[in-house]
Formats: sequence, C-alpha cells, structure tokens
Amino acid sequence: MEFAVVNTLDFMDHKMYESDPDLMKALNKIGFKWVKGKEWYDKYNYYSKPEDNIAVIELKNIDQLEILAKSNKNKIYIDYEKHVILPTSWEVDD
Repeated sequence: MEFAVVNTLDFMDHKMYESDPDLMKALNKIGFKWVKGKEWYDKYNYYSKPEDNIAVIELKNIDQLEILAKSNKNKIYIDYEKHVILPTSWEVDD
C-alpha cells in the first residue's frame, strides 16, 4: 500500500525534505519515489501544491514504520484515509 511520507501536515515543499536529513536517511533506507502533489491529490484527496514533490513509500511491513518513527523521536502519525505518514516529535490532534 502506498503512503506519502511528509514532515508537515501543511503545504509540502521539496525543500522541506532537504532540510530534514534524518527523514531523508530513513526514506533512503526504506526506498521511495517522488510524486507530484497534484497526482497525490487526485488519488487520495490530500491537498498540497500541485507542483510539490511528495516522498511516497510502498508500505510492506511494520519495520518501515519503525525506521520512520526513529527519524523523529519515535512518534508517528498515520492517516489511513489520505495515505499519509508523518514522523513527528509532537502529538497530532486530528
């Protein structure tokens, strides 16, 4: 199952990934592809700027979630409806 991995629930921007070396290390370890924001919106109704690049992983096992969680203080938020994973250091109130 595909999931977008983001570092904010607000507008995404490829530069945000570049400023998060721990997340990029985790993504490189898992394996990911870049998808344009419009393509992700069309598929899962998750809003982002159409031109933004979003890191997308193929979620195959729980070990991948552990790797992502470790990239940011062992916390993670998952929105199954919108297929979004957010490694986070704060509590998400949805």
